[in-house]
Amino acid sequence: MSSEQKTYYTGLCGGCDTVLAIEHGRPSAQRCPICQTPVTSGNHSAQTTLALVITALVTLGMLWSFPVLSLSMQGQLRPMTLSFAIVELAQSEERFIAFLLALTLGIAPALELLGIATIVMTQLGAKGFRQWLFRTIVAMRQWNMIEVCALGIIVAGIKLTDYAEVIPGIALGSMFALLLLGIFINNGLNIERLARRIG
Repeated sequence: MSSEQKTYYTGLCGGCDTVLAIEHGRPSAQRCPICQTPVTSGNHSAQTTLALVITALVTLGMLWSFPVLSLSMQGQLRPMTLSFAIVELAQSEERFIAFLLALTLGIAPALELLGIATIVMTQLGAKGFRQWLFRTIVAMRQWNMIEVCALGIIVAGIKLTDYAEVIPGIALGSMFALLLLGIFINNGLNIERLARRIG
């Protein structure tokens, strides 16, 4: 007598973001045990969300490793990286602006992505730690201003064309890639809604 073996994959509830074990081929037959939302195959699986987060972390590393813009003046090419800009601002007594740049383009996005990865990979520990982690993620999301910085860089690049040839760098493309990845991640995982449920 043979019986069909059931297989499952890890997914996220579309109503409360609870991590679920979803049976292959029958997602619509299940409901979330927490909020009773029907499970649909359109929700991001935990593996998909984790893959997007890892890709975003790699892209964030590229943003800080490669030039955002390169300026060509009198035959000389001068690459402009974010780390170079922060050092220049700090040395010119604009330390607060340098800190804001590092926070909005580096620290906040990295902490937010690492927090989401922790949520997806594990059920976490004590409730106090879960509450602290979610508060941190929500706070860092408010300081994540990559889209504002991208717009500022585009405007600055246009103005600099009067004085030098401006060549877009790899980091500028990475910045726009991060914006798209953020949309995909937020579409599959609502951190604020999950924080309200756990808190």
